[in-house]
Amino acid sequence: VALHIVCQREREITAFVPITYWSVWTEYAEGFTAFYAGSSEIEPVLDDNDVTDDAAEVNAESTVESKRVLSEAEAARIIQVARNHPHIVCEATGVTAQKSPLPPFITSSLQQAASVRLGLSPEETMKVAQELFEGVDLPQGRKGLITYHRTDSTSLAPEFCAEVKEWLSKHDPDNVPKKTTRHREQANAQSAHEAIRPTYLSITPKTVRDHLSAKQHQLYELIWRRAVASQCANALIQKSRVIIQA
Repeated sequence: VALHIVCQREREITAFVPITYWSVWTEYAEGFTAFYAGSSEIEPVLDDNDVTDDAAEVNAESTVESKRVLSEAEAARIIQVARNHPHIVCEATGVTAQKSPLPPFITSSLQQAASVRLGLSPEETMKVAQELFEGVDLPQGRKGLITYHRTDSTSLAPEFCAEVKEWLSKHDPDNVPKKTTRHREQANAQSAHEAIRPTYLSITPKTVRDHLSAKQHQLYELIWRRAVASQCANALIQKSRVIIQA
């Protein structure tokens, strides 16, 4: 059976014929981009389950709802029409969707986020995280600032979740969730340790800025903010689709 699947896949690869196509779009001064869709009859697609990951860079070509134009001449014709005719909004639709907060960091997601946001290599991230875990000298004594940083679990201690909820009620009441936010575990997660989080929520990034190196502070702030954000209420996002005819 396995050999049959391999052979079938190989035949599909061999039979594949690459197609050259052109994507056509218009950039408006108002700050948005409209992609050629061929017809105003296309149904809008509004996905309520969009996920944004710190490690992902959005690829415009893979997310646009653009009809493929199969020749350069046709692309040039469409562009000429768009340049010589007024652009009229013929339909606008929108929907409010909920977006769950991202889970607290595990080892891999911390490394990815630190690479994208802070420019740290995975090795540098683990080195700095180890320093934060082992402890730094503060006015109140030597304190370990984060939980163990080698983990694949997104779970958080109930006591910490309650502490975050109390902190939010004082500092950001609009983001207090109705119930404790739980994040789905990976299928093969060992769960020997909880997610990476600050050991003391009261030790905010601002209060320890003068006692940490630049990299330590940046990574601690990243961990602290992500842990708190993971327990916030769902975000409400307005999604809009506008069909413009030229």
